[in-house]
Amino acid sequence: MAVTFSLATAAGVLTGGFLIMVLVTATFFFLLFHSQNPNEHGKDSGRGGNGGGGSLPPGPATLPIVGSLPMMLWRKPHFRWVLRKAEGKDITCIRLGNVHVIVVNSPELAREFLKKNDAIFASRPKTMATEYSGRGFLSVVFTPWGDQWKKMRRVIVSHVVNHQQFQKMSKMRVEEADNLVWYIQHQSKAGEEINLR
Repeated sequence: MAVTFSLATAAGVLTGGFLIMVLVTATFFFLLFHSQNPNEHGKDSGRGGNGGGGSLPPGPATLPIVGSLPMMLWRKPHFRWVLRKAEGKDITCIRLGNVHVIVVNSPELAREFLKKNDAIFASRPKTMATEYSGRGFLSVVFTPWGDQWKKMRRVIVSHVVNHQQFQKMSKMRVEEADNLVWYIQHQSKAGEEINLR
């Protein structure tokens, strides 16, 4: 059985491969263009605190997909690079990947961020990782700001970190410390390994 290879078959294979390469290249440039900082294209970011309008503050030049992340990672310590980029400006936007980090140097603007708009900036970002690690936002650590966070904070303050509870647990802490010391002493006398959990 002879294998025949015609010119038409070769042209079809090359055309198919060429089409795939063109589609991949076009997709790459489309994603590259649309992942740019919204300020560079004059678009509205939709993240402002005044009803969704307003653009992001100016910042250093960014790379298309990763933003300023490589420049920051090459210069250690990282916070000094951020402070250098924000030096002499009241407010700066530094793009790290797809996250915009706003650096505020002005005391007046910081007061406005932290006092007047406290409810807007108090929350933590909702991510799949924080939802699963916080068991559906039931813990106080990862819960976004809101009614659940306020309830959990009240419980922590009234039942865990108050002075009466601290005094009540004093006897149990001393007993556990004595048990640990006794366990270490007993294991070392027997010449066994000490497994502290």
